[in-house]
Amino acid sequence: MYGKHLLLAAGIASLAGCGAHHHLGPYGGHGTSWYAHHVHRAELENKWCDDIPAARQEIRYVKNNCTRSYLGWGAYMRQHHLQIYNDTMG
Repeated sequence: MYGKHLLLAAGIASLAGCGAHHHLGPYGGHGTSWYAHHVHRAELENKWCDDIPAARQEIRYVKNNCTRSYLGWGAYMRQHHLQIYNDTMG
């Protein structure tokens, strides 16, 4: 009986972690457009990416995630600064 409970607990724990990308930072696992629409979260993700050891930054899935975060943040900034320019030029 103990074995069944242990197996059930392990299954629940694994399901609870399915959507979590904690190994990819505080807001990891999203696409570039998500980061562009959630710029403050992208900034936190970028800080996390900047602070991890260089060897970890080179892991493919970490590198891809950080790249999406940086690109999403950059897309937001380009759009935002273009809008400020258009607003000031009339």
